[in-house]
Amino acid sequence: MILSDLYHELISFLERMHRKSKAVFRRYLKNAAEKLKLEYQILPQSKLAKNVIIGNLDTAEYIVGAHYDTPPKIPPFIANNIVAVNIANIIIPLVAVVLFFFFPLIASIVTGLYLLSLIYLLGFFSIANKNNQNDNTSGILVLLYLMRILSNKKVVYVFFDNEENGLIGTFLFLSYLRKQNIRLLKKQYLILDCVGRGELFRFISFQKNNIPDNLKKIAEEFKFQNYRFEVKKGSLFELSDHFVFFNYSHVGIMSYEQKGAKYKIKDIHCRKDRFLNLQNIKVITEIIGKYIDEGDCYGR
Repeated sequence: MILSDLYHELISFLERMHRKSKAVFRRYLKNAAEKLKLEYQILPQSKLAKNVIIGNLDTAEYIVGAHYDTPPKIPPFIANNIVAVNIANIIIPLVAVVLFFFFPLIASIVTGLYLLSLIYLLGFFSIANKNNQNDNTSGILVLLYLMRILSNKKVVYVFFDNEENGLIGTFLFLSYLRKQNIRLLKKQYLILDCVGRGELFRFISFQKNNIPDNLKKIAEEFKFQNYRFEVKKGSLFELSDHFVFFNYSHVGIMSYEQKGAKYKIKDIHCRKDRFLNLQNIKVITEIIGKYIDEGDCYGR
């Protein structure tokens, strides 16, 4: 199956926020795994999150993951200032505490509005966004494409659930690995989020390890036209799914569009998330595929 065909299949599953739409998408993943004769399981079987695991977790050296749940709809001006929103989420509760001593009524109103906004942003009683091409259909498209072009048995593909509600899926996934005494330090974690738009790819980690530098080296060897690649240290104000793996050999992979002198992830979580560039998917798939196939050539 060529990439464009795979992409057109996924167009039917752009909304994956509600219980029923997630279940439909999981059935699609199960059929895909069966056709490729790969193991399929849901871990954990929980109301909190249902992560889909394709491949053998016990023997895998590489865990390639992306979240499959989608966010609620928010206005574009908020969606395009996520870092500022994250900072506000930290500052507002502190301001409210101070206000309670001097202006309790105002403090109560601020706290109430803050809690309502937080509940909505976490996906409770929310309006689903039906356009989620970059966030994170682009990430799951990379996983599905890798499944078809890689025959390497050392990789397992993880589709995380309820990441938009606070990285619940990844926290439960790590908890499962610990309970099963699976050696976390022996594995490498490559986590994709919003890789469908923009010509700047960043390889991001919270703890120093060799994966980001090795991926950048491979990317530069390919000599892709019009693309740039950077290694960057993770920020608490720009959290993504890879944050949960900060104690282990990990990398978060995202792509950014240029806006003036800055690079941003634009138009996610809103009605404008209607486009992804298949060339982006090809580029990052080739980089990850070569890294996994030639893994023994690269130190950690």
